[in-house]
Amino acid sequence: MDEKNAKAVMRLFASLTKEFNCTLLLVTHSETVAAYMDKTVRLQGGQLHVMANS
Repeated sequence: MDEKNAKAVMRLFASLTKEFNCTLLLVTHSETVAAYMDKTVRLQGGQLHVMANS
């Protein structure tokens, strides 16, 4: 997915999670997409690490 469409999808996800007061679980390799999330959990060396998002 190109950057323009990725941004549009992320805006849609954000509006849906607010409208329906729900959680979105998203798996991605994209740092750009991950930056949109409120909380990021990274898998490194077989262990999960909670990352701070700004």
